[in-house]
Amino acid sequence: MSINRSDLIIFQDSARLLAGFTKIPLSLNTLFSEVSMQQRFLDLPVVPVRLKQIHSTLIFKGDSVAPLIDGDGLYTSEKNVLLITSHADCVPLYLYSDNLILLSHCGRAGTFNGMVEKSLEIMLSGSEPGGIKALIGPGICGKCYEVGEAVYREFSTRYRPDSPEFRVDLPRVIKTILINSGIPADNITSSGLCTCHDPSFFSFRRDGTKMRNAAFFMLKS
Repeated sequence: MSINRSDLIIFQDSARLLAGFTKIPLSLNTLFSEVSMQQRFLDLPVVPVRLKQIHSTLIFKGDSVAPLIDGDGLYTSEKNVLLITSHADCVPLYLYSDNLILLSHCGRAGTFNGMVEKSLEIMLSGSEPGGIKALIGPGICGKCYEVGEAVYREFSTRYRPDSPEFRVDLPRVIKTILINSGIPADNITSSGLCTCHDPSFFSFRRDGTKMRNAAFFMLKS
């Protein structure tokens, strides 16, 4: 399979940034293998980087990370390094400033344990909160993500999410954390896309699939 634009959602494609998310039938493995074979991706030569994701809060510099090291976030200030994370319902968070980008995998465990805050720590090392922009990518929505009572109470106590009982709205929680950390609401964009009820995406909650969507993020040369 080759990469076609119809298999992708492109959130940003400017002179400086490329950010997007794959759609069925394109999967994480197909995207990574195509780019790894040094084929031209969206008319740009790139170096792909990915992690072995473990629902952690570990974040690594993408241009110096060992292949498939355990972790769930990547950042870089280097050009043409394509950061890639894997998703089947967990939410990708894209953060960027004038000279740095960061892509993190924010599932329930990672988000609750501080993945968003740790991502912001890295971004804030070189920028003020007002200089950071965020994109909350496709992930399971609050209507689809039913959880047990204990998990619901944990999230409700900490974040007071506006979602039905025994459901967690991860995109809303992530946005709340960003705003509480000083990122202006106008700097935050949400895709509003749910991987569970939208058949354009692979969803573990919906289908129990082992296939994964890919989020990707790059600074262009």
